Amino acid sequence: DYSQEIEKLLIPYDLKGSAFNPVSLLESTNQAAIKMARHLFLQALRKLDYDFKNQIGRSKRYYIKHQRERTIITTIGVITYRRCEYISRYNNKPYCHVDKYLGIGKRQRYGNDICALVYERYADSNSMIKVGKEIGLRISGLLLSKNRYNYQIPRQTIHNILNRIKPIEPLIERVKETPSVLYIMADEKYLSLQQRKNHHKNKVEVKLVVIFEGKEKVTTKASQTKVYKPNKRFKYLNKYYFTSIKPNIFEDILNVIDHRYDVTKIKKIILMGDGAKWIKAGVPILKSESIDCEFHLDLFHCLQALNRIFKDKGYYQMAYNYLINDAKEDLFKLIDIYLTNNPHLTEVITNNRNYLNNNYDYAIKMIKENIVGCAMEQAISHALASPFSSVAKAYNINSLDRYIKARVSLLNDYDLTYTYLMATMHSKNDSSESIKLTDNTHDYSIFDRSSDKSEYPININDFNRNNIYRF
Repeated sequence: DYSQEIEKLLIPYDLKGSAFNPVSLLESTNQAAIKMARHLFLQALRKLDYDFKNQIGRSKRYYIKHQRERTIITTIGVITYRRCEYISRYNNKPYCHVDKYLGIGKRQRYGNDICALVYERYADSNSMIKVGKEIGLRISGLLLSKNRYNYQIPRQTIHNILNRIKPIEPLIERVKETPSVLYIMADEKYLSLQQRKNHHKNKVEVKLVVIFEGKEKVTTKASQTKVYKPNKRFKYLNKYYFTSIKPNIFEDILNVIDHRYDVTKIKKIILMGDGAKWIKAGVPILKSESIDCEFHLDLFHCLQALNRIFKDKGYYQMAYNYLINDAKEDLFKLIDIYLTNNPHLTEVITNNRNYLNNNYDYAIKMIKENIVGCAMEQAISHALASPFSSVAKAYNINSLDRYIKARVSLLNDYDLTYTYLMATMHSKNDSSESIKLTDNTHDYSIFDRSSDKSEYPININDFNRNNIYRF
């Protein structure tokens, strides 16, 4: 019978009816549920601590140093619990069973549920202050009280949580069907670094690659007819984003393709971009005895070069028609005539003329052979430019690698909460630069009784069905 509790939830309320009534009721109900959740959580921790303390054979491995309270902040609010701290008889190292169960470090104030939320939200917003406010409101569970702002997480704490673990590389899932033709778009974005070089601004080149299998029309549902109709927009099929600050990105792209696809079924790879040397250098790397690879120029940059050359719309339209109809001689004659009439634009016209001349054949391939187009400018704007450089910011080079990998994982539809929690299980002694969830590098030394390197040695044979913790 919850009649008394319901009466408490309804006090006070406005008899005349108000928009505050449902909000106040929701807040009171939420606080009651959170209070009950905290109570159950504490009871579970007490049982966990009690069972380990009274476990058969525990005194042979650990002796009790003292009991101490600890406070952590979780999604159900602030939790203060009391637990035993032990000293190992094997290596004299401290051990706390409850803390180990919760997976929290010595000076960690926020639970892993909060840390995972921080990782997920920052990948989407890229504002530490906003993430701290948003998660702080969730911790409070309040809607009307002014105290709801008391749990805001400081910006520096958000930064520490994000940089607590190495960059995460999630598991690359294999697709069900492998296409015969694979499309790859590539471009780069320069982001500012905090470290200055020779008293000048220093930037890092972040390379972005998008792998996809084709395109299809985007359909919209009419409200009255309930019939799906195609519109002018289209979307790429099975997009997969990959980014890196390393110079040789296409070696990693080969690894991604090998994990995602059956390479024996791929006959051709079409690489697209703005014509940069590092992009064209990917053609011989991606090409093999059974897979052909060719480069197509993104027409955005080709038309941009024409627009920079011709300030007159009439000339521009003539040049555009020559390009579309593959009239190369007529196009470059028109450019030379325009250069003669506009000597003050010599440098601009010459640079763009050379660009068109070097990439003309690739542009024609895009016009005549390519059926999917290249939307790399939109992709790099959405993936990197908008979150990382729309507001003036400078990054630490090591932190930036973490941020862009989290951003790309979000775009690839990974569950970032699950990804972060899986990453925390990896060994801290791993010397690699990043955490690869494809590798079996979990730290199972906790179960090794004879290992001197183990920080928390437990003999798994001492556990039986009666000692397994169930909640």
